[in-house]
Amino acid sequence: MPYTARVLRVDLSSGSTSVEDVAPEVLRKWIGGTGLGVHYLMQEVPPGVEWDAPENRVFIFSGPLGNTRVSGTGTISCVFKGPMNDLAGATQANGYLGAFLRSQGYLGIIFQGKASGLTRLHIDESGAQLLDAT
Repeated sequence: MPYTARVLRVDLSSGSTSVEDVAPEVLRKWIGGTGLGVHYLMQEVPPGVEWDAPENRVFIFSGPLGNTRVSGTGTISCVFKGPMNDLAGATQANGYLGAFLRSQGYLGIIFQGKASGLTRLHIDESGAQLLDAT
C-alpha cells in the first residue's frame, strides 16, 4: 500500500477550509514536516511577498511517523517566511498536535489569508471549520 497524505488548507480571508492530496512523488522527495513545509513555501510564496502580507503562508506539518507507536512522533514543524530577515524559517515543537493531525487524516495544515477578526480552527471527526473566537 503506498504512503499517501492529505493536507488541510485554511483560507482565513474567505473563512473556508479544503482538503488536498499530496502527490506520492512529493512525499518521497520532501521527507518530514520541515521538508514538506519548504516544498510548499517554495511553490506558494513568491519572492517579494512580505512576512505579514495575506499572500504569505504558514505551513504546519507532522512527520511521516506521526500518530504511530514510535516515541516523539507528535512533533510538528512550522515553516514560514520570517519577519527578522525576510527569509525562510522553520521551528519544531513537541506535543500532541502532530499525532492529533495524523489521527484526523491530515499530514499538515496550510494557513493563508487574513481573518477579519479573532478566529479559531476547530478540527474533529466530522472535519474542520473556522469559528468565531471572541
